[in-house]
Amino acid sequence: LVHNKCQRIAFESSSPNGILLFREASKVLVAYGQRILTGAPPTYKDKYKGISICLLLLSRALAGTYVNFGVFSLYGDAALSSAL
Repeated sequence: LVHNKCQRIAFESSSPNGILLFREASKVLVAYGQRILTGAPPTYKDKYKGISICLLLLSRALAGTYVNFGVFSLYGDAALSSAL
C-alpha cells in the first residue's frame, strides 16, 4: 500500500491524502506491535517474519516522499512518533 514504486503515489502539497495514508500505515504498525508485545508465540513464522514486514512497511512509508513529516509535530499528531 505504501510502496512508492516509480513515484506512482504523488499528492499535491496541500492535499491531506499523504498524511492520511501515513496515519493508517502507522495504525497498522502500532496495532501489530502491541499484539506482538502482549504474548504472541515466539516462532519465526508468527513473530519475526511479521516484524520484518512491519519494518519494511515503516521504511517504505518513511521513504515514500508523499508526506511532509514536519506537519505531524506542527499539528500535534502522534502518528509519526508512535510508528517510530
